[in-house]
Amino acid sequence: MRWRKQIYFNLNFAAACNNNCLFCASGGGMKKITLSDVIKRLEWHTINDADCVVYCGGEPTMHEEILDIIRVAGEKGAYIHMLTNGRKLSDFSFAKQLIDNGLRRISIPLYGSTARCHDQLTQVSGSFTQTIDGLKNLFSLRDDNGYPIDIEIKTLVCKQNIKELQNIVEFIVNEFPSSPTFFTISSMDISDAVKKRYNYLFIKLEDAAPAIRECIDYAIAYDLNVTTYFIPACVLGYEYISICDRNKDPSDKYPDIYYAPDNLAGVHNVREFIKPITCKSCKCYNICDGIWRSYAQEIGTTELKPL
Repeated sequence: MRWRKQIYFNLNFAAACNNNCLFCASGGGMKKITLSDVIKRLEWHTINDADCVVYCGGEPTMHEEILDIIRVAGEKGAYIHMLTNGRKLSDFSFAKQLIDNGLRRISIPLYGSTARCHDQLTQVSGSFTQTIDGLKNLFSLRDDNGYPIDIEIKTLVCKQNIKELQNIVEFIVNEFPSSPTFFTISSMDISDAVKKRYNYLFIKLEDAAPAIRECIDYAIAYDLNVTTYFIPACVLGYEYISICDRNKDPSDKYPDIYYAPDNLAGVHNVREFIKPITCKSCKCYNICDGIWRSYAQEIGTTELKPL
């Protein structure tokens, strides 16, 4: 597959964010990355067209040097993937510049099918409208102008949108009939922010599974290319193995190198997921994501049953 690269290099911008999501997992406290930092690390790791560079946040588009940061990786031929809330892409010219400078994949979250649901979770009125306008610009650049961009729309499953999942699919199909490259359903990293609002946000995988299965079936019926993010195959059932296959879309799940502020070499082989020893007997062991490490620490792993 064209997005399977040799090295996945993840750079966290530690930039400010124009949303204030209730479940934000970006942490904070990290030194803000600079253009110079990026250039040094791209050269150190000899990043080239066999590699993928993932830019995440905070919110990368809020960084004042973002266009140049995209450009320097693009000049090396890297497949550049950015995780963004999409709001600043509501400016068509800005969205076009990002792609002109080398951006090749954009992942944008949609937490609800309405402004009421989405904005409730981002805690910013108007964020839904701007995100949708940003997506519309991306589809226009891809479909009407021939720009080479992979568009991923993601949704994060939580207690407040569990009944919205099929509505999100229907919204995507109606608003973007040419379809995103990927539609991704993600489980929740139990961050410090989630712990503060645990009863309001959190839902166990086994409790969410029926709605996730219905969402997947609904999306497939509309020919969406569905992927999952840290939702084990055993929780959904054997018939969903192909959807849960980690090789279907490596995306940003398994970076080989994380940016480290004081170390050019970065941090290697960090794994945010976990598979308990009982998973080793599962038929899906080599293709399943497992679960968030934070989920295992807070909830345990008893929901996981080898297939």
